[in-house]
Amino acid sequence: MLQFQTRKERPLGKRARQARHTMSEPSFERDVLPLFRAEDVDAMSFAFDLSSYSEVCEHAEEIHERLADGTMPCDSPWPAEDIARFRAWIDAGMPS
Repeated sequence: MLQFQTRKERPLGKRARQARHTMSEPSFERDVLPLFRAEDVDAMSFAFDLSSYSEVCEHAEEIHERLADGTMPCDSPWPAEDIARFRAWIDAGMPS
């Protein structure tokens, strides 16, 4: 019977550890704000400012609910991965 030797993983270098750490912590500026198009910001301006960190934080659960049920944005629903990214940001404590 053939036996295969398992390959040992090399330990991550400092840069790789930092990149992994950064990637696991979503931020508003890097991960959430780019999801909102200018037309989304304009369309929702009557209720709140989607480009404002504080206002998105204040309405995060409501925004997520509407994204998840497909009623926001009004022209077409977000892809599931973008909705999951928004949820991950909420669950991470809504870091800026």
